[in-house]
Amino acid sequence: MDYKVVDDINFYTTPDVKLQNYRYVFHEDVSESSSASSVHSYNANVVVYSPEATGNSLYFGGGEVHPSVYSPDDHITSIQEEKAWGDNLAVKALRNVEDYEFSKIFHWNDEFQKILDQEDSPERFQKLSTIANDFVYCADVFGKIIISELHLPMESKTIKPLDLGGVAGGQKFKCQDIIFKFAADTEIIPGLWMYGGTNKADSFAQKSTNHELNGLNHIMNIYGMKGGLIRFPMIAIIDYRGYRLLALSQLPISKSTIVYGSCDGGKTVHNSDSEINKEMERIAGFLNLRGHAAGLPKTFIYGPGDIEVHKGTDGRYYMLDFARMFPPEYPLIFNNKSGQKIGREIFYNMLRPELVRSFNVPLSSDGFSGWQTSLFENDLNRDITKATDYLHGHVIPNLINKINQTPEEDYSPSPHKAHEIVKNLKIVHFSGVNFRYLGVICKDVTVTCVKEVLITEIMARVWKRITRSRLRKTMDLTRRPSEDPYKTIIADIFKVLLDPTLPNQDQFWSEFSPGNLKYIAMEIFPRCLNEDEKKPCVDLRKLVDIKLLVIRFIQMLNIRINLSTFNQFLLTPDDRPFVQIGVGDIDEVGSTVKYPYLIDYSCGSQHMEETRRIVDNPYKEIDVLEADRSVDDGKMKFSNAMLSLPSAFPIHVQFFRALYFKSSVIKAPNEPIRILTVLLQYVALSNDDLQNTIAIQSLVGLYHLKLASNYLFFSETPSKSVFDSHLKLAKIALEKTLLKNPDCLDDLIINSIPTKHVYPPDLLSTCHFVPHERSVEYKKRKLYELFTLLYMLDQFKDSKIIQDVFVKYISQIQQIDNFELVEELELINSNFTLVHKFFDNLKNLKLLRLGPINMDTATSNHISAMYNLSYLTLHGVNFSALVNQSNSFFKPLLKHCKLLQLSIIDCKLDSNTFNGTHEQLQSLVYLELSNCQLPESSLLQISNHLKSLKKLVLNRSKDYSDSTICQILNTLQFQLEILDLNECFNLTDKITQVIIEHHFRLKYLSLVLPLLSEGSKTKLSKVFRVCSQRNNLIFTPSYKSSSFEKCTSPQYVLSYKSLRT
Repeated sequence: MDYKVVDDINFYTTPDVKLQNYRYVFHEDVSESSSASSVHSYNANVVVYSPEATGNSLYFGGGEVHPSVYSPDDHITSIQEEKAWGDNLAVKALRNVEDYEFSKIFHWNDEFQKILDQEDSPERFQKLSTIANDFVYCADVFGKIIISELHLPMESKTIKPLDLGGVAGGQKFKCQDIIFKFAADTEIIPGLWMYGGTNKADSFAQKSTNHELNGLNHIMNIYGMKGGLIRFPMIAIIDYRGYRLLALSQLPISKSTIVYGSCDGGKTVHNSDSEINKEMERIAGFLNLRGHAAGLPKTFIYGPGDIEVHKGTDGRYYMLDFARMFPPEYPLIFNNKSGQKIGREIFYNMLRPELVRSFNVPLSSDGFSGWQTSLFENDLNRDITKATDYLHGHVIPNLINKINQTPEEDYSPSPHKAHEIVKNLKIVHFSGVNFRYLGVICKDVTVTCVKEVLITEIMARVWKRITRSRLRKTMDLTRRPSEDPYKTIIADIFKVLLDPTLPNQDQFWSEFSPGNLKYIAMEIFPRCLNEDEKKPCVDLRKLVDIKLLVIRFIQMLNIRINLSTFNQFLLTPDDRPFVQIGVGDIDEVGSTVKYPYLIDYSCGSQHMEETRRIVDNPYKEIDVLEADRSVDDGKMKFSNAMLSLPSAFPIHVQFFRALYFKSSVIKAPNEPIRILTVLLQYVALSNDDLQNTIAIQSLVGLYHLKLASNYLFFSETPSKSVFDSHLKLAKIALEKTLLKNPDCLDDLIINSIPTKHVYPPDLLSTCHFVPHERSVEYKKRKLYELFTLLYMLDQFKDSKIIQDVFVKYISQIQQIDNFELVEELELINSNFTLVHKFFDNLKNLKLLRLGPINMDTATSNHISAMYNLSYLTLHGVNFSALVNQSNSFFKPLLKHCKLLQLSIIDCKLDSNTFNGTHEQLQSLVYLELSNCQLPESSLLQISNHLKSLKKLVLNRSKDYSDSTICQILNTLQFQLEILDLNECFNLTDKITQVIIEHHFRLKYLSLVLPLLSEGSKTKLSKVFRVCSQRNNLIFTPSYKSSSFEKCTSPQYVLSYKSLRT
């Protein structure tokens, strides 16, 4: 049977059949072609449809064509339907998917290197963050597939292994331009394993992978996260089910492109490029590494012999294999048993980079290994021995002493303790101490709160080591990628942690013998328990915080627990049994991914740029909740980056800035004190070079300024002495840094004083805006910090640089919308001088909302001198101290200021208030007089001059009569758009008649109607409609009379919207 396409519709018909009232018609013999007799031509999927036998005829009967029940306008063609459900659905509000940057990434390395070459900017950090996160995500997804399929036969693997060489590389794979290699021990010669010696030791190979990332981080930091002479691959480390993979972006290199180091296990050590040799010498100088001869024949190099620098086919130099960048620790100082010999630990127990950089002589990366073939080999090894002795004899004891000087503090609750752990871990690495010595530190710590979190962290790491071993063994046994066996392993561990009723639990947590927890802990973290703690009478559960242990265990292994169960667990009171976490409560045993610090730093920088945009947006007031979320994300990223690279100066600065912003937007009143105190502790632990930089000193000055403000205005017991001490420290730090760079606070001051932007109110808005309580508290903090800053300026008049810089910043403030005098201010506001100074320095204000205050002559004169003032609200201001009372304030004010809005609330006015100011009222668009007792005669006088007025609010008055209000309304009938007469209790039906007959421009009306008749309500309902009903009833154009019938209360507010076009 022949078919053809009919019109533009993708259906097939016979050539001879005409379309008759149907979108498609098939030949009559189509049913025969699908009969049982034509077996070979039978097709069950054809459409069998004809006008005589199917469809409408069958349903309605033959002959008559029945119309569709739907409008013809609603019909769509099959092509339209296909497009709507296809992938090319056009959406005008969105970009085409092809136009996004991510659709253009073809090679990870090419794109990464191009971004590194760009100048620092928010866009660069955004691009770095995007490509890095994409790379990590892809590496994680493909890595989990590779690990899950580890035991499948070769032909069944989704991603096949490769042979790319390398001595200690493990099995390698390639997928989507990413090279993967297992962190597994390798037999370098028969009977000798790279890391385990006589036995295979994959866990030591995994430790070596950590050093790979550590070496990359420190070399990358030398280049300042930018492109340089030597480039680096993108790297990620994936841990999943006890196995570890190293993922690297594919580079344009081969074995023939190497120019420095060795790629064949030391058979050949290259140093053929003088430019690279010079650059390696420069890098070694930064890292305090000593050049030495390596390999045979001897070749002088800097760094380890197995480092590789290639000249890629794209012309760039690339470095890889960073695992042994830093020297090994001399093992016989910590393990000094008689007969002990140096073993394979020199390939995975390295000295911390911070220790190496601070040591008094440079050290060889190849110490104690066969790579080192220098004539001065003994001298090189002796230096490393001295460095190791310095670590154990000086650095660790000093760190313990510093920790023991920490004051006792309640770190509760457990999630808060998790932050304290991270803080202490940063201090340990920053001091140049490896985490493998956490046990040595913990043993001698005497501060109870610190000891508890340290020993809990040790036990969490012990359980991590136990779990990874068991997960790996489970995978080797099951040899399949299922999920339940691993959840069962985790659930059994949770049971041991949380269920004290298990058999032999007391023995497991108390006895020091093989198989029990104390013994295992001492094997993994030697000397972590003192002699008393090893006694059977001491239960480890009494020394640790079990909740914190579970939190850290979950974090380390990326275990996802059902949210409801986890919240119940966290909220369990300390005196109640723990909520149990079973197999059904474990959603996923996920992978963990480590990556270069550059990724976290880029993401954090992007979040901080977003935070600055939110805080300092010239078009929109700060959304405090949004700013809080953004700064939290940035703080977390910088915190992670600091863990990866504790010595990187830019990370410290950004982390300190993030916490500084956090101290302003946080909810709890006293939390800023804690945050700022922690910040100062961090700074004190930094080295002198870092502490004395402009970036840190400027932050320290602002920390003390903010602390002074918080101790005076937010402390439960305000302290003037503490306030003064922090102000002195602020002055010292700020003066020191401003003398070096007067502009160093430009990006930070927005977080300490009110905004330099003005956010004009919508004068014709009918919505009553109630700011969020967090926004109110945020603005209150900034107002009090401004008072604190002004007090500091008054106290330190001799410091010209501080006067010049901060007076400049204060003069830029354009909006104060929350001025109020609080009791604590009396401690620094003697004779009202601080208030005078406040208004004297704010001459450029455009918007001012003034709270209750006794207006004096000096304050009045300062406000009158604000020539740019356009929006003024006075709430509870007392003018009785002025010579002519309120007129003494308004006459000079209105002479100098062209106000658009004037709101006067709860202020006593009189017949003289606006004398001599009538002509100056012509600019007003919005006038509000609430509970002001302004005489009717004065109100009538000023109404004749309100030429621009569009919104009038007269509230809470028993003085205004129908006659007066009607005259005012007649005067303003051609301009008024919004009228609010709430709680003017003497008004009657006459008002509604004037409104209906004369106010055709009126769009919104709000009235109190205690005396309004039903007839007036009916008349009003024909012109206006109620648009909401709470205490207020608001009228809009689809009003139904039944809404009015509900208004039977003797006093209520009706708000209307006009029905007139």
